[in-house]
Amino acid sequence: MPEKNPQAWNALLAAYARNGDVGRAKQVFDRHLAPNLISWNTIIAAYARSEEERFVDTAKRLFDSMPLRNIISWNSMLLAYSRGSKDLETVEQFFDLMPERSLVSFCHILSAVAACGESIQLKRLLDSMPERNLISLTTALSGFALFRDLPGAISLFHSMPEVDLIATNVMLLAYARSGYLLRCKDFFDSMRYKSIVSYTTVTLLAVLYACSHGGEISDARLRFQSISLDFGVKLSKYHHRSFADVLARSNNLCGARDLMESMPFVPDSSDWKNFLGACKSWNDFKEGAQASKLALEKKEVQDGGCYIFLAAIDPFKVS
Repeated sequence: MPEKNPQAWNALLAAYARNGDVGRAKQVFDRHLAPNLISWNTIIAAYARSEEERFVDTAKRLFDSMPLRNIISWNSMLLAYSRGSKDLETVEQFFDLMPERSLVSFCHILSAVAACGESIQLKRLLDSMPERNLISLTTALSGFALFRDLPGAISLFHSMPEVDLIATNVMLLAYARSGYLLRCKDFFDSMRYKSIVSYTTVTLLAVLYACSHGGEISDARLRFQSISLDFGVKLSKYHHRSFADVLARSNNLCGARDLMESMPFVPDSSDWKNFLGACKSWNDFKEGAQASKLALEKKEVQDGGCYIFLAAIDPFKVS
């Protein structure tokens, strides 16, 4: 282009920002001869969406350098804090400094509290909100699920004026994480028979998770098989991993290892660590030794977990 106006610079800046290329976005911003409010907001939002703690300070320096700010500027900086900072107090202090707040502002602070706060803080914040929407309510619901506050999750879910697939998935996980495995499966079945929502990988994974932690191998096997047959959902690595976990927790270590070796995905370090943990729990050192050697041969474990397991084995236990 022989001449570049501010709109052209902003378009290029936004393109890099949307694709997560923060480095090139910053280069474009620095070359911009006359950055305007849109330019400043775009580059700060790019750093905010990166979710890297090291970028929070950079975003704050840019924010402090802005000649003019609006609610989008404040929300972008709040997003940077809520995603990149593990210090909830810092996020709350910035939130308190905001000259005005929108529903987006409350969604960002809800996300921060849900990630590293407490259930009582989440309830207090939710009650203080002047307005709510499906996104903010689902964010709060995920917080209750993470905190294992099942009564709070149930109360919020049933008070929501509308629910979608994401909210339903979060509620399923809330039941599963809180240890109410039967209620998790009942909730799933009620959704199925009422045809309230469709099903995704996450929906069906939540039920497998419940079976895994309940050690219900027969039910888990049926549900694992029904994922593709009855629901038409392609089996993911996470479905295979969850069912392998069911088998391992039920002391069917041979079946779990066979599934890991035959699934159309390469087992990663996390898969082998979970399996070795089950071997240790069931005192099956022979199976654990075979799995450790296999993982090392295939170079599927990069840390020292397998070596530690092998070093701790009494030779007489595997003979």
